[in-house]
Amino acid sequence: MRKWIVIGFTLALVAFRLQSSSQTLISGKVTDTLNKPLRDINVMVYPKHSGILKAYAITDQNGRYVVEVNLETDSLDLLLSSIHFERIKLTIPNQTQKLDFSLKPDTKLLETITVKANPIDQNGDTISYLIEQFKGREDQTIEDVLKKLPGIEVEESGKILYQGLPINKFYVEGLDLTDGRYAMISSNLPHESVSTVEVFEKHQPIRILEDRVYSQQAALNIKLKNKTAYTGSGKIGSGFEPWLWDVKFTPMLLSNKMQLLASYQSNNTGDDVSRQINRFARANKAVFPFQPSETLSLFDLSDLEQYAGLDTKRYLDNQIHLSNINVLIPLKKDLQLRATVFYVNDLRRNQSFEDRTYYLPEDTIRLFQDYKRKQTSRYWHGTFDLNRNTSHNYLKNKTSFTLQKEIFHDRILNETDTIKQYATTPYSSFSNTLNSIFKSGKNLIEFQSLIQYDQGPQELSVAPGPFEAIINSNKFYDTAFQSATLRRFYADHFVGSNLKWKRWIFSIRFGFALRLQTLQSKLEINSNGEQTEAGDSFQNQLDAHQYQIYTIPALQYKFKRLRVSVDWPLNMQQFKLQDASFNTSKSVSKLLQAPKLSINYNFGGFWDVNASWYYLQRLSDPDNFYFAYMLKNYRELIKTEAFFQQTNQQIASASLSYRNAITAFFNTLSYVFVQRQMSLTYSTQLQENGSFIVTALELPNTSQSHNIQFRSSKYIHALKSSLSLNTSFMLNKGKTLVNNESFDAVTMQYNLSPEIFYQTTTWLNFNYKIHHNVMSSYISGDLRSQIRMNRHYFSINLFPTDRHLLNFNLEYFRFDNTDYNFVDMMYRYSFPKSRFKLEARWNNLLNSNDFLTQYNYQFTVLTTTQNLRPSQILISLRFSF
Repeated sequence: MRKWIVIGFTLALVAFRLQSSSQTLISGKVTDTLNKPLRDINVMVYPKHSGILKAYAITDQNGRYVVEVNLETDSLDLLLSSIHFERIKLTIPNQTQKLDFSLKPDTKLLETITVKANPIDQNGDTISYLIEQFKGREDQTIEDVLKKLPGIEVEESGKILYQGLPINKFYVEGLDLTDGRYAMISSNLPHESVSTVEVFEKHQPIRILEDRVYSQQAALNIKLKNKTAYTGSGKIGSGFEPWLWDVKFTPMLLSNKMQLLASYQSNNTGDDVSRQINRFARANKAVFPFQPSETLSLFDLSDLEQYAGLDTKRYLDNQIHLSNINVLIPLKKDLQLRATVFYVNDLRRNQSFEDRTYYLPEDTIRLFQDYKRKQTSRYWHGTFDLNRNTSHNYLKNKTSFTLQKEIFHDRILNETDTIKQYATTPYSSFSNTLNSIFKSGKNLIEFQSLIQYDQGPQELSVAPGPFEAIINSNKFYDTAFQSATLRRFYADHFVGSNLKWKRWIFSIRFGFALRLQTLQSKLEINSNGEQTEAGDSFQNQLDAHQYQIYTIPALQYKFKRLRVSVDWPLNMQQFKLQDASFNTSKSVSKLLQAPKLSINYNFGGFWDVNASWYYLQRLSDPDNFYFAYMLKNYRELIKTEAFFQQTNQQIASASLSYRNAITAFFNTLSYVFVQRQMSLTYSTQLQENGSFIVTALELPNTSQSHNIQFRSSKYIHALKSSLSLNTSFMLNKGKTLVNNESFDAVTMQYNLSPEIFYQTTTWLNFNYKIHHNVMSSYISGDLRSQIRMNRHYFSINLFPTDRHLLNFNLEYFRFDNTDYNFVDMMYRYSFPKSRFKLEARWNNLLNSNDFLTQYNYQFTVLTTTQNLRPSQILISLRFSF
């Protein structure tokens, strides 16, 4: 394998060299008549006698420019353009050359002048979208407008992507108020308060590392119309059937020095406002050391998922209350204090019908069940951090706490039984992180200290008792009670240095991490009113000690538009497991590594090429070790017997992106290959009633996946309309062991999603998009299942007069041979000289009462028929601050 990697890399370098040799490099300097350098002068290159722009550059602060051209023509047209200086156009030979220019001031006296700002502008690595050119009269918040911007996507969850990658920061006037929980701003900030949305490409959030640590991700910055804005949005609504309420108050005080956001939201209309506090943008963590998960759930109690793009407001039966406050204030020069505190009280009810089919090489098992759930969630979360982020010093001390409790009441009806499942899963955590980077001469010194503690005493009961053969010697019993408590302590400290010499940057970290945790679990059974312990085979008293000594060296080379980096982290890891119930212990020591090679090249002013190869070794997470059986839910019993699984993962990726702010055309093509080699195979013993027992076997296993994705978006200024296309293909294959039989399992999926937003006239616009999806499952080479889904979404907005809006939403779904139709209607009236709007909504006019969706897994197809909310009317008074 390594031989082919070396050969492939050599061929890539040869191809890169051949490509570079065929390119024309035009460079030079632009000055005024006094020989002073001129910045922000546009230097554009066209094929001779053609108006099609092929390459461009913008002069820097020293007046210098470099344009890379890859054309077959003999001659080129070169154009220098600026508002305040003369316009120069000349024809030059298509060869590498240096051209300097001296521009004369060009001042004209005009009787009448009309200035039209470009909807998209680019200055260096910053792309600016003028909101006035993209907003529609139907839009309410900045999130509504972001969905129309070419190159930018907003997922259903609220996560924002640029050129297919998640943004790493969301700023308002250059300040990060929410620390990645930006949906609270984007879904509540009125677009009337915003002048421009800026994209900072290849953004490094830590200023002292800007010229030293490369970032492929972009950041988003909201520019306000006024220096200080007191803004926000609110809503008071009520309706039926049943009785509905929808209340929201989200005032904001935003400026470039101090920011404040407070919010109270409550509804029972199916709007999951808790998504607004999800953290989407996170700091890039080093591959070593391995840290504990940020949440703790000892049982497999899956939350209600979104169904195939169906809006949660169609099926979510909820009663939610959300309180949130975010504050960012300056303390001293360059020092800021940021605080985030939120509380959520959420009650959800759900009823669905499940058809679960298990495909095996020689058999097919099909099970039906009616599933009802009542879930209550209450949690507090607070974060307080002190931050200094300058080009000379970086300091951040972050303290966080979480208090959470979830209660699940489940009632499952299958062909033979009625199963009752009850679980309570409290969880609490506390952590503190101190990170500092400062200069020592021309070098940087970095220090970090992290301390974290969490615990989760949790309980699960199932009636009637499952797995009688294993738990109760083939005898029926009434109830199983599973209790489990996990306590974890984690500490990580490292020191590092960053050295820069000419085109080379070398960095290294040395660190030590300690993880101590204890799992205590016990299974009890109740039979005829008598409660007894199930036995030693169902009790865990497991102590886990994990020690990690690691170093992370990295080398980076940068020359003009080429950047090559090599990382080679090493981790000496020691595990020790001891269980008092079994009077046994196991230990292992391993040297793990994670080399990574990445190449980035920008050419022509519009194109970016990225390629990387990554190899990661890791051991199992201590959370997944059980010497004794653990009951995970009413149909899953698991025992791993504390084998140490080592996973060797290899990831190869490549992407080609093109973005042209002048023509508003954005494209990205990417490919990712993942191969996992695991030292263990998990064996599933599937029972006739659909329950299963999972154990770990010391049997090597390999899986592979391929993912190809293409994204394209285009804005047509003359029509104020946007076009986009997303398409992808995914292939996953690996071996599966079920009922002592090993077989190959392959899943294949492709998706095609074109979309258009068209502004036909001043009184009408519409949005139309299609999602075409096909999922296929193969068992031992035979096609066992294929699912086809088509979704058509059409939204039309009518504006009879300036103050009236009439909206119709039409959705058509087709799963195989089943059709679903949804129709919604909304009327909005804007009061004159006021920020108030009256809104009337009629959702689900056709009163559709169920919806079917299907999912493919390794050897399972799950068909879910979800109960929907009935037809309902809601009248609301909206306002902005």
